This record gives sequence, C-alpha cells and structure tokens, in this order.
Amino acid sequence: MIVYKNTDAPSGVESSQPAVSWCAVFAGAVAAAALSIVIAILGSGLGLTVLSPYSHPDTVVSVAVGALVWLIFVQWASSALGGYITGRLRTKWVSVMTEEVFFRDTVHGFLAWSLATLITAGFITSSTLLLANGAMKSPPRDEHHGPHAYYINVLFRSDNVHPIPPDVREDAAMLLARSIADKTAQPDDRDYLVHLVSVQTGLNQDESRRRVEGVIAQVQTTADKSRKAMVALSISTALAMMVGAFIASVSAALGGRQRDQF
Repeated sequence: MIVYKNTDAPSGVESSQPAVSWCAVFAGAVAAAALSIVIAILGSGLGLTVLSPYSHPDTVVSVAVGALVWLIFVQWASSALGGYITGRLRTKWVSVMTEEVFFRDTVHGFLAWSLATLITAGFITSSTLLLANGAMKSPPRDEHHGPHAYYINVLFRSDNVHPIPPDVREDAAMLLARSIADKTAQPDDRDYLVHLVSVQTGLNQDESRRRVEGVIAQVQTTADKSRKAMVALSISTALAMMVGAFIASVSAALGGRQRDQF
C-alpha cells in the first residue's frame, strides 16, 4: 500500500491542509462549462438541438436521435476535460493513503461536474429568457406561417380562388392547438371545424367531416410522436449526465495520479 508521507507532520495530528482544492474544482468546472457551451452552440448551428412538435413525424424522430447523440457527446467530452483538469490542478496531499487519495480525486471530479452543470444550466436559462423576451416583443405571426399552417391549408384546400379570411384561419388554428393539448377534439369543436370547412370550400357535410377527421388524426399523430421523442430525449439526457458524472470522477482520478507522478 502506497502512502504519501510527510516527515514534518506530527503523527496522529490532523493536517491543516484542506481536503478539497476548490480552485482546482472551479477551474475544471469553468473549462467543462465552456466546452459544453461551445459544442452546444455548434450543434445548434448544425440543427442538432432544434426539435419542433409540429415537424413531420419522421423528421421529429431523426432530429431527436441527432440531438441525443450530440448531447451525449457534449456531456461526456466536457466531463472528461473538466475532471482531468481538476485532478491535475488539485493540491498534492501528504500523509494520505492511496485509497484516500483516489477517493478525494473522484470527489473532486464529481464536484467539478456538479458546478459545471449549474453554470451551464444558468447559461441555458438566461438564453431561454432572452429568447422568450424577444419573442414577446416581436409582432404576432400570422397563421399563414404558423406551426399549423400546413394543416390549415389542407383543411381549406379547394378550387376557390378567394383567400380564407384570417379570423377563420385563426379559429381553425386555435381548435387544432386545443386538440393537441387535450389529446382529442371535443365534439363541438369538430362540428365547428366541419362547418368552417364546408362554408369555405363548398364541400358537403360528410366530405367536410372526413377531411376534418383526417387532419385531426394527422395532427395528433405528429404531436404524439413528438411527445414520445421528447420523453425519450429527456430520459436519455439524464442518463447521459449520470454517465458524465462518472466520467468526470474517473478523469479526475487519472489526472490526480499523473499529477502525483510529477
């Protein structure tokens, strides 16, 4: 068993040297947070972190898989860097058994990972608030370019050359959004949509109802796949973060061992 021995320290006396090197922890956390933010921004530029619940179902799944792979890479790479830097920069302990040194190194790596996670979460929160504030100040988006624009166009598709009134499109978009939130369309909402489609397209009630039922089914299928993709992404991200904590701890132990060799 290897013991780091300090001949100047009295036997049986607790060392005044702190067990936690906070400077090393902070340095590793800052490095990990900076790397994760840079890689996350790069992934956002590549379109790997954008997931819309109104996208095509196949697109939703493919984007979710891409985002998951990218988030795992971000978490593991930043955790490895932060943990290793923490281990290399921590103070060398004396009169401490090897097993205790290993334990302290892994704890340092975990602390660096924890602090980096808080820093990154703060950055993401502030960025989200800024984007939300900008969205509130921007002019409202009309339903020709909204998330339900495609489905509304399908509802009112006809040979009629006259444009659909904005208030009609707005009502249809509101009812489709409610069907997503409630996971089903209320009978009154369905009847009203059927009436709108019949009036605007000239279709009879039966044809209008079939069209409405088909569009609602498409909307709910897309929303359901999006929800499942988001749930899978959230669970996988949490698991990736746990593995990242382990990687940070192991990397810190490796960095600490190399630090003691020099």
